[in-house]
Amino acid sequence: MIQIINYLVKGVIKLLYLPYKKLEIKTDLSTGELKKKIEENIEINMLKGSFFYDSDKKFKGTIIDNHFFISRIIKYKNSFLPIVDGVIHPDNSGSTIKITMRLNKFVLVFGVLWIGLMLINFLNPEFESLIIFAIFIFAYLLCMVLFNIEVKKASTLFENLINN
Repeated sequence: MIQIINYLVKGVIKLLYLPYKKLEIKTDLSTGELKKKIEENIEINMLKGSFFYDSDKKFKGTIIDNHFFISRIIKYKNSFLPIVDGVIHPDNSGSTIKITMRLNKFVLVFGVLWIGLMLINFLNPEFESLIIFAIFIFAYLLCMVLFNIEVKKASTLFENLINN
């Protein structure tokens, strides 16, 4: 019984976080080689919409010195598409890329405000609390699942870009 309770508590704690992911990728490439490879594989001056975009590049964004901000190029709208914020560090045997993936700031602020309003309504005795709580849980899980799906796609594409 105690093991089940510990498992449930750990599961709940894991769920209580914002859509955010940190990665570290080690490579044999030098910092200069890695930066060049990233520059060659991201679209720098891309317009906002990418519906008619036709190229083999998978990411759009900017790279300044050893710091880059990119996101995956998609032909549809997705509010949960992660922003990839990476920094290239020299290493003894090559380079290390420290990556943080997060939601667009506007989407995050909107989500926090929306969930905050849901919580205020949840505390209001005039509303049906169970329905409000169910909507809150559904919205949170929807955000986390869709964000993590996009994180896996972006991670795989970026690692393939680095390793090929």
